[in-house]
Amino acid sequence: KRINGSEAANWNTKFYKLIADINLAVAPICGNENIMGGEAKSWTPIGNSYSNKFQGVFDGNDFSVKGLYICDSKENIGLFGFIQNATVKNLAVSGKVISTASGSVCVGGIIGEASDSDIAGCCFDGSVQSDKAYTAGIVGRVQGKSLIIGCHNAATVRGNLLVAGITALTSGDIGIAGCSNTGDLTSVSSLCGGIVGTANSATFVNGCYSTGNMKGDKMGAIIAYASRNAESGKIIISWCKFIRGKDKTPNDVLGDGASLIYGNEKDMADTN
Repeated sequence: KRINGSEAANWNTKFYKLIADINLAVAPICGNENIMGGEAKSWTPIGNSYSNKFQGVFDGNDFSVKGLYICDSKENIGLFGFIQNATVKNLAVSGKVISTASGSVCVGGIIGEASDSDIAGCCFDGSVQSDKAYTAGIVGRVQGKSLIIGCHNAATVRGNLLVAGITALTSGDIGIAGCSNTGDLTSVSSLCGGIVGTANSATFVNGCYSTGNMKGDKMGAIIAYASRNAESGKIIISWCKFIRGKDKTPNDVLGDGASLIYGNEKDMADTN
């Protein structure tokens, strides 16, 4: 409440550290009708608007947050809404995130949208769902000069356009390393990527892998689409691996676009 309210300036730049696991459904703080005993209650994201963005450090300290429940139409939704010049690390989250927005929004299990921030050692399990764009297991959209390191998505992710295991859209100077996806991904319309949906600018993806089943019009096991408008050589996929699903898709690390690709490996066996 302090971060999202009138006292935000005093609280949203501080250092926070978990010292125990949290189950939001036990209190209960949020949940569906059954958990709340009548009317469902949605979690209010930390940093619930651009004016109340989270700018501090949140260290999960290898503890977990369980029972996350969000059913909302706001612009940026996840455990965190919008973060800038922030760090979120060492955190496992599980639950259900549903966007009911009628326009394009940023939806992620951990973070809706991140700018000039670092996200490290985070994982999400459960489900993420949106009828519009920018839907991902970890962070809906990442921009500015940002890093995503050692994050994992095990959740089922479903969206209309731009769906990914880690982040649906990169815009800026983005580094993604040591990340993985084992969740099933579905893009109803187009652009489904195991790690990234669309890389719109300088994006370096290294040492990542994806093994989840994927469905969509344009699919890439690592990146669905690499923008041809990005400066030549700035979108790089290196030393990544994927396993094709039962329907023999996706076919390669990149679905479409222009990118430097080297040292990648695909398992041709029908193992899923």
